[in-house]
Amino acid sequence: MSVPRVNVQTAATFMAAIGAIRRFSSPRKLVSYLGLDPRVRQSGNTAARHGRISMAGASEARHMLGEAAWKVTLTPGPLRAFFERVRARRGAQIAATATARKLAVLFRHLLSNGEDYAFSRPAMT
Repeated sequence: MSVPRVNVQTAATFMAAIGAIRRFSSPRKLVSYLGLDPRVRQSGNTAARHGRISMAGASEARHMLGEAAWKVTLTPGPLRAFFERVRARRGAQIAATATARKLAVLFRHLLSNGEDYAFSRPAMT
């Protein structure tokens, strides 16, 4: 909850959906479990084509991360800067999904290492 704009409900939904964080040996496995990874279509020697997110897995957690991503973009910081960079290239919806994925990876890192968010605002925590 040290991440700005992340409240108790968001944290509880995330923890209920994933259970023990040690189940996921890498951030990629957590993202895949949540269904925030892009589909890849590749056959033979052709180049891989990345499509929409797979949407496999915990839909409640994926929805909650999407809503949290929109809220996080209201607070100045690295997550807002990431959102703005992606939005300039790809559009707001894709930027929100990319920010949701980044939030999931950030949550995994913070929970695995037992740390607080480095860019949290002292008045908000």
